[in-house]
Amino acid sequence: MKKHFILWIIVLAALAAGVYVVWILARSGSLPSTTQVQTAAVATALEPNDHLQGPENAKVILIEYSDFQCPACRAYELILQQLRKDFGSSLVFAYRHFPLPQHANAEPAARASETAALQGKFWEMLGLLFDKQDEWKDLDNAGEIFSRYAASLGLDANKFETDFNSAEVKDKVASN
Repeated sequence: MKKHFILWIIVLAALAAGVYVVWILARSGSLPSTTQVQTAAVATALEPNDHLQGPENAKVILIEYSDFQCPACRAYELILQQLRKDFGSSLVFAYRHFPLPQHANAEPAARASETAALQGKFWEMLGLLFDKQDEWKDLDNAGEIFSRYAASLGLDANKFETDFNSAEVKDKVASN
């Protein structure tokens, strides 16, 4: 019983010390204002590698981490399309890759989207990859079908093949 009493005394003393430190900082003006905290959070939320839809200065930021082979991500894409439509210029949508290791074609699909991005067609490739997920999700060499998707988007086939296998594209997918 005495051990529990001593433990509670220590916990209460630590809590009181923490409250005192916050009180001192607040009085001295060392704590940031709510506006400063909100601005800092917004400024660091978007990253240079993000694919964005909507104005960067929008009031709402939605960041999606997604896997092109994930059935739940595919279903969620329909909801995101509706949100982008409903919120318009009040929302900036950021896409980041999160290929899951259990999905063998998720990383190549992410590379296909990044390769398409180099030719200005990221969002179009994203749409194709989700719309046609059933066609490529179980293939041994999904890169071939991704090349066909690239051709259907009017991308330069040789550039697509070169970029798809480049270290730059692989690194970008891995860095998200």
